[in-house]
Amino acid sequence: MAVAQLKLLAHVSPLHVQGAGGPAIPEVDDQVLEGHRRKITTHAAHRAPILQRMRVDIYSKPRCSLCVKALAVVEEVQGRLPFELYVTDILQSPDLFEAWRYDIPVVLIEGVPAFKHRVDAEALEARIREVMNGIPIAKTVGQDG
Repeated sequence: MAVAQLKLLAHVSPLHVQGAGGPAIPEVDDQVLEGHRRKITTHAAHRAPILQRMRVDIYSKPRCSLCVKALAVVEEVQGRLPFELYVTDILQSPDLFEAWRYDIPVVLIEGVPAFKHRVDAEALEARIREVMNGIPIAKTVGQDG
C-alpha cells in the first residue's frame, strides 16, 4: 500500500470501514440528530440550573436601636451566605406602619416573617440554609409576624 493511501485511511474511523471487525455503521440523518439534541436539551436534567438569589427583608424605622442591631446581624450572616438584602422604612408605607409599628425590626426570608425585635445570627443562618435546601419556612414560637 502506498504512503498516500495510509495517510488517507488514518483519517477514516475504523467503525465506518467494511471489514474493520464489524458491519459498517449507517450514516445518521441530521434531522434525527437534531431532534435528539432538542429532546435532550429540553430535559430538566440537561438544563443549566437557574440560580436565583434568596431575598431577605428588614422592616425598620429611623432611630430604632433594635433595627440597627438586627441589620448588623443580618449583614454578618450575608458575609457567609449569598442573599439579597432589602431594608424598608415602615414610615414610608401606611400599610406597613399599621402592620408592624410595634414589632420592628422584622426580618422576612422570601417574604415570610422569620424574626421580630431581635435576630440571632446562628438561628438566621440555619433558617436561610433550610430555605436554600428547599425546606419551607415555619414560624417559630413567638415569631407570629
